[in-house]
Amino acid sequence: MAILEELKRAGYEAGPRPSGDYFEIYIGMYVIERDQEMARKVCEVLRRMLEEALGKGKIERAWATAKAMMYLGCPAQCPRAR
Repeated sequence: MAILEELKRAGYEAGPRPSGDYFEIYIGMYVIERDQEMARKVCEVLRRMLEEALGKGKIERAWATAKAMMYLGCPAQCPRAR
């Protein structure tokens, strides 16, 4: 929960979300959209998640990740879209 405390001290509206035997830290899209540095970092993580999902053949996960990237306005990764 130290991460949650650090995010709150930095001014982010974050909260814990139960996920099985552990907790995930949740930050709303509106918070990410307000902070360009945070958005850039999230886009990088999403890009890696997309590559991993495609590499493992997890199409539904790749689609959900690509949708989040599109919603956030992450730069396109495919050469055709540039």
